[in-house]
Amino acid sequence: DVYKRQYQRRVRGSQRFPMRVLGMRWLVVMLAASLIAGDGVRSLTRPASHPLIARLQSRLESSLVAMNKTVPPALHEAAELVSDQLIATQLAVPRHSPDITAVGYPLTIAESIALKVGIIQRLDKKISNTSEAYHVLIRLAALVSAHGWEDPQVRSYYRGIQFFGGETLPLLDVGWANEFLGTLTEYFGPNHGIHAYHKVPWNTGKGYDYQFSVSSLPPPVLPRTSRGLKIGLLADWGCGTKESQAVLSALQAEAPDMVVHLGDVYYSGTVAEQHQFLIHPLRQAFTRGERMFAIPGNHDYYSGGQGMKEVLKSFNQTASYFCLRNEHWQILALDTGVLDSFNLVSGAAHPMPFLPDDQLAWALHQIQVGQEQGLKTIVMSHHQFFSRRDSVGVANAGLFELATLPDQLRGTFVTSEWWTKNSSQLPGHLPEGVAPAANTRLLDQFNQSVREYVSAFYWGHEHTHSIFKPYAGIKRGRLIGNGCIPVVKDYDVYGSNPNTQAAPWGGHPQHVPGPRVGHGDRFWNFGFVTLELTESSAEAKHFQVEITDEELAGAGYRVDMFYQETY
Repeated sequence: DVYKRQYQRRVRGSQRFPMRVLGMRWLVVMLAASLIAGDGVRSLTRPASHPLIARLQSRLESSLVAMNKTVPPALHEAAELVSDQLIATQLAVPRHSPDITAVGYPLTIAESIALKVGIIQRLDKKISNTSEAYHVLIRLAALVSAHGWEDPQVRSYYRGIQFFGGETLPLLDVGWANEFLGTLTEYFGPNHGIHAYHKVPWNTGKGYDYQFSVSSLPPPVLPRTSRGLKIGLLADWGCGTKESQAVLSALQAEAPDMVVHLGDVYYSGTVAEQHQFLIHPLRQAFTRGERMFAIPGNHDYYSGGQGMKEVLKSFNQTASYFCLRNEHWQILALDTGVLDSFNLVSGAAHPMPFLPDDQLAWALHQIQVGQEQGLKTIVMSHHQFFSRRDSVGVANAGLFELATLPDQLRGTFVTSEWWTKNSSQLPGHLPEGVAPAANTRLLDQFNQSVREYVSAFYWGHEHTHSIFKPYAGIKRGRLIGNGCIPVVKDYDVYGSNPNTQAAPWGGHPQHVPGPRVGHGDRFWNFGFVTLELTESSAEAKHFQVEITDEELAGAGYRVDMFYQETY
């Protein structure tokens, strides 16, 4: 009854429907037309075996004929491949794809063909033929026309553009449907919305076990001329593509002693995705005894977090958050993903992620220990404490809060944040429903004195890179989320978001002058960071990896260390 009363008020109000793929108006229109048409519409060529895909195929073919266009054989081939994948998924037939389904490749081919002949433009007038996303897909359509959809060149090109488009609706890799399907399976499958999160143990009479998931920073693997422990940082890196492999190879050349991944294995963090895109490549690249660590992002929980459990087991890591210490430094790595695990609704009402009660108490205790022992502390998380370009969400969003009920009733985690503090009671004191430039829930959990004590914050989530000036009490906010997701170069990653409120903090975050990530022929450059910790200081080096069209075809790349700082 308490939960019911809290949520009845908040579930009211508009919530926009899900995820990236439903932002593709042309696809929604086409699917709706296919469903309405029923069985009366027949394919002009051979119909696909799955009835829904056969209807979609029929609408595409009819549109082509009405425009005096030839129906390409690749359209049927793509439709049949999508059908096979959907039927295999429904029948639980073993598949080679690590994703929920392998529909991304054939559906993106169908999308590119529909774009090439003008169908998409007729359904969505916002499509621009000058955009980089348009040219990315037109090139795919040209390759399919020249070589056929099974040709290795076509598959290689798709792998080079896979995962693009999260920032550039309505044209994107349709494989993003898997993040929605992963969440759908989690909430309506056998898990019933319960996620694999290991909360801090509670001892009756003693409280939380603050030694849980706390250990020593590992020593250097091999003796070096310098005295430092070198840490490699990756974020939003779990793609399994040529780009992610190039980033890994460049990091490998820097010979780190340990590697930390700040979350997100795509599309939805399935067990197979975690093994193929994170665990296996890291184990293959680092064979000298380097330690691996990882914290989850939102994508790691879309399929329930079972894949993340495999990561923790493989890395010999106690929990999805951890604290590492030596005599001079401590690294505090947080799990902000568990409260951003619901992807069935989207839009302005998305809530800001923060820490559940157990992890917050644990994290603040580690901060206190660091202060008492005179340690320098570095905080790592998947989600941002603030953003210039992205929206970090709003204070309350009813359906997302409701989605945590299975976990809270089961005792997976507990949080009272949503109904004990509203937006006006949080830092910035903004009205309810206003999206701030800073995550005011995290700012509230980590107060001004804590934020000022921390030497540096590193986070991902946004698929780009930024070195920020001091902001919201944070001396060094470092966005390093350009691990593998391709972001088209005409998307302004350094612009400010006009829809977020930044006045309480003196305007939107500003970049440190000078260091900017460049771009290749199509996409912004990818990257990683190394930290070398000595007794007195940390030396951070930021690297970018450029991959042009020509290099992508030959798996080549260029690496540049473009920013360095010591603190």
